[in-house]
Amino acid sequence: MRIFLEKLELSVYKALAFRLAIFAITSLVLRKPTIDSVIVIRNYGVQVTKISGIVVCPNSWITPWIEKSNFLPKDSIVDIIINEGFVKNQQVIFYLAILVREAKRLTLLFSVCAL
Repeated sequence: MRIFLEKLELSVYKALAFRLAIFAITSLVLRKPTIDSVIVIRNYGVQVTKISGIVVCPNSWITPWIEKSNFLPKDSIVDIIINEGFVKNQQVIFYLAILVREAKRLTLLFSVCAL
């Protein structure tokens, strides 16, 4: 009887470990589409927010971990431009970007591809 109970416990642990592994893989692989938003506040600046969710959890549960906000003050913004870039297979894409004073890279408002 004791051996049977030990085997039963082991199979329960294996099932739990398997379910946790499936949950971890699912949450890493399956993602909701990224939501980009831009809020322009006159005389103050621009706030850029990006939310990238996980399929298995509602956004309201994990908002602090999936939401990235960045406020750009009016004084640091040089210009807002529509730029063009080249990607694989000689395709041309157009994207909206902000030129920020003393920044080495453009700030993309809506990420189309990684620059």
